[in-house]
Amino acid sequence: MAFPAASLHSSSSSSSSSSASDRDSATMNRLNHKDWLTPNEVLNIINALKEPSSVITVLDRYAKRKDYKPNEAFYTLVINKLAQAHMFDAIENLMQIIRIERNCRLSDEFFYNVIKVYGNMAGRINRAIETLYDMPKYNCWPSVKTFNFVLNLLVSAKLFDVVHEVYMYAPKLAGLRKQGRVEEAKELLERMKFKGCYPNAASYQESISPSFVSFKLLIHGLCKMNLLSDVDWALKQMVQQGFVPKMGMWKMILQNLFSGNKNSSCISYENLL
Repeated sequence: MAFPAASLHSSSSSSSSSSASDRDSATMNRLNHKDWLTPNEVLNIINALKEPSSVITVLDRYAKRKDYKPNEAFYTLVINKLAQAHMFDAIENLMQIIRIERNCRLSDEFFYNVIKVYGNMAGRINRAIETLYDMPKYNCWPSVKTFNFVLNLLVSAKLFDVVHEVYMYAPKLAGLRKQGRVEEAKELLERMKFKGCYPNAASYQESISPSFVSFKLLIHGLCKMNLLSDVDWALKQMVQQGFVPKMGMWKMILQNLFSGNKNSSCISYENLL
């Protein structure tokens, strides 16, 4: 399948300068030869690029070769190069192409990297969340590590109401996964996406539940925003999952509780103790 590199060029926020192309031309010239290139040799060519945006030319030339066989390592390296060049639109287009081509199986680590690029480098939290939703379409389900990173993004973006709504969907999703009704689980995820909800780890895998770190991040963010009524809800969810708040967490909560906040009366610690 030919690689539509033109679409990457047209929607990218930046392009390679002629001087950058000159510096990398010798490196990329190997892609014009007819000798067979192994996947590792292609990776070496990309790693040798002086200008990250030159990776667009590599993509174009490599896709036209008979030995074109991209794998996860290739896609990861290309995405990281595009991120270095701040070509985030190109990354979005590449993700669409990857989904169409389906040349290889992709792991949770691959999607974690993409989500991290969207969240930390591009500031595109919505795309990070949508990427999380798209993982099941690649027969890949997020790990606790990936979920915790996304949760941190939600907390940083102050999307606490969304986090609350997701917990309402989690039991049904877990049940569908347990029964092997994957397609129905995917349909429910699409409905959640349409309603603006974001999934947690319990929504995806029966064996994965929100971790202590997840709750710690959430409660820290809620305290920072003085949303103590939501802290009460998060604490109850935490205890129901079998986690015990540690001294540092109680100290953080109590500092907010006795800071004169009008919402402090809404926390029902007696029910937790």
